[in-house]
Amino acid sequence: MGGFIIGFLSTALPRMLDTTGLTPLELLLYLFLYIVSICSYITQSYFVGDAVFLLLLILHGSVMCVRFIKRKDLPPPSFILVIFGYFSAVSGIILLNQARFFEYNYFFITLGRNLLYQGFILFPLLGVSSFLIPRFLGFTNRQAFPESRTPPPGWTANALTVVSVGSLILLGFWLEHTGLTKVGGSIRALTAAGYLFFSLPLYRLPKIPGFLPLCLHAGLWLMIIGLCLPIITDYRLIPLHTLFIGGFSLITIMVATRVIFGHSGHGFLFKSRMLFIGIITLFILISLDLRITGDLFPLSRNIHLALSAVSWMIAVIIWATIVLPKVLVPDPET
Repeated sequence: MGGFIIGFLSTALPRMLDTTGLTPLELLLYLFLYIVSICSYITQSYFVGDAVFLLLLILHGSVMCVRFIKRKDLPPPSFILVIFGYFSAVSGIILLNQARFFEYNYFFITLGRNLLYQGFILFPLLGVSSFLIPRFLGFTNRQAFPESRTPPPGWTANALTVVSVGSLILLGFWLEHTGLTKVGGSIRALTAAGYLFFSLPLYRLPKIPGFLPLCLHAGLWLMIIGLCLPIITDYRLIPLHTLFIGGFSLITIMVATRVIFGHSGHGFLFKSRMLFIGIITLFILISLDLRITGDLFPLSRNIHLALSAVSWMIAVIIWATIVLPKVLVPDPET
């Protein structure tokens, strides 16, 4: 552990400071607040955890604003959805805690929970899916624009489409908690799925061979299925398990692997099958299956939940053991 920390401080930390523009003191403050937030949640001090997490979001937003002002290039239009995700998290935390200061309102509590737990993750994944993931799967990037500090031709029209997508998804979240559950869920699911299909030909298999593109492709489909299941079933938890375990977690692990390998001089591994990726995905799918069957068979629910957690942790441990050390490898192109 000591060697890992020393290696991090000597290699990863300088590169993080260089890419984020943070001073060492600011980065240590980020880390300290993050640890305080985690410890607060573990000790069930939820208000303190939410307050610290909100502070982290505000600090991160201010850093991103500074970097945007100093930019040399305009981000792709799809990254507007990242902004939607950011404000979903901020508004979600505020709505979750409004009952501490005002009259308890179940509508705001449930809306805030969905914005924080789903919107905060869904929006950035949609934004990244239409820009980075086509490259990861070997598809044509429809969000590619020439480098320019000002909007190039076609950028504004595409940005308006993205804003419409984000607004419709937010409308879906809102309608879900006004009694129009099916209507709101349908708007949210169909808008997100439609945007994904517009950005990616998901009906085709990845053009790049190997387990990583195939498992990333599967994660995108599971995310779509998790979003669409509430339209056709009254089961509340099964769609959420599919969305979070099969969709969000699988996509996050695949994208993280691709990014870490790509920035540590291990891009040559993309040409190999990377069997460990298939093993990780298998354990995640087993975890998803056990979580779903746990809700279907109440008498053995606790056993299913425990085995589901163990299976998911095995997947993460395998991933961390193989992939995470690559963070300490300097990028040969820098």
